[in-house]
Amino acid sequence: MFLLFAALVVVPWTIRNACVLGGFTPVSTNSGINLLLGNSENAGSNTGVNVDISRYLEATKALSEKEKDVRLRQYAISWIRENPRAAINLYFFKLLNYFNFRNQLYVKTEGRHTRDIIMFLSYYPLLFLAALRLLMYKKRPISSSEAILYLIYFGNAFVSAIFFTRIRFRIPFDTLLIAIGAATLGLIVREITNRYISKKTNAGDAEALT
Repeated sequence: MFLLFAALVVVPWTIRNACVLGGFTPVSTNSGINLLLGNSENAGSNTGVNVDISRYLEATKALSEKEKDVRLRQYAISWIRENPRAAINLYFFKLLNYFNFRNQLYVKTEGRHTRDIIMFLSYYPLLFLAALRLLMYKKRPISSSEAILYLIYFGNAFVSAIFFTRIRFRIPFDTLLIAIGAATLGLIVREITNRYISKKTNAGDAEALT
């Protein structure tokens, strides 16, 4: 049902793109440039859009929007094929950067250190709770709903790293991490409470016997 409603939202825009751009374009024509920004000789794990791809843009400036998207994608794929080791290494570090608490910015702003501290203290505890929940799986099996949250959140990391990873693209998904963290805290509190009650009960039974 969800997929049906999602299709109803996307299909009209896809039809519009086919009419305007003259080809099949499901959502947008920025996949090519995004792929190139994350996969070219000047790309880094934390560079985001701050990558010099001017020579590619110059070479495609006379093309249509659709043709430009295709050509930029081809440039990125060619770079990956010609530099497989560098591409794999870059992908790995882009994947790690998905879990970064700050991004490399083109312009440094005031108050950045304070913001970095806030981001660090608000994000990594949630990530720790998510990891802790996995360690608890033997005693408390992962539910299907939790598995879906993990799949979406961490799956998005692997998909995003194909292009480039930025905090602003991850933040909408951080709500899933908050849900995982809240559920983990709930389990921990329940475990502590059960142990406390059990300890009290055992102590009461011991006193009754004496």
